[in-house]
Amino acid sequence: MTTTTTTTTSLKSKRGRKYCPQCNKVNGPRQKICKCGYIFIFKEPTSISATNKSSTKFCPECSQKCGIRKQICKCGHSFKVKKKIEPVLVTEWEKLEKGTIIRVVAGSGPYYLDKNTSVKVPMGESGVFNVFRVLPTGLLCYGSTMSNSGFTFIFMGKPYKSEVTSIYYEPHKISLSKSKK
Repeated sequence: MTTTTTTTTSLKSKRGRKYCPQCNKVNGPRQKICKCGYIFIFKEPTSISATNKSSTKFCPECSQKCGIRKQICKCGHSFKVKKKIEPVLVTEWEKLEKGTIIRVVAGSGPYYLDKNTSVKVPMGESGVFNVFRVLPTGLLCYGSTMSNSGFTFIFMGKPYKSEVTSIYYEPHKISLSKSKK
């Protein structure tokens, strides 16, 4: 059995097939050795750092390569870190006007407490909404994104427990959202 290796084939092949340059027989795309003994050569996989240059950064003091999430270099230089801006929760929801875009915090609002497992099941809304009308116990809104569309009621009243459904009504936590222009 003779084994020779080349990196290219001279014959044009259909998609999903390759031809052996030694015996001109059709082989599968992942086949490594032809029946005649010819060995196909595959390209070496490239490393992530070679293809993605943004996964590293250089220290301005010692010029050492550091990981992109590294906050302090080995030499002691600290990189600038963006501070997360915590959203300010709205406390005076009664003063919201029609058209105000709000963000409702997930997990806030009414919930059901399972008596057997003590698991809290959220029953409220979450996501970005557009205020349509302010009511005495909450906000009538419609969704501002594709994931939450249609009218919904965002409960903002005083906490109480429904004796009929055993749902605990807690006010939602909302913050003002940046308007889309």
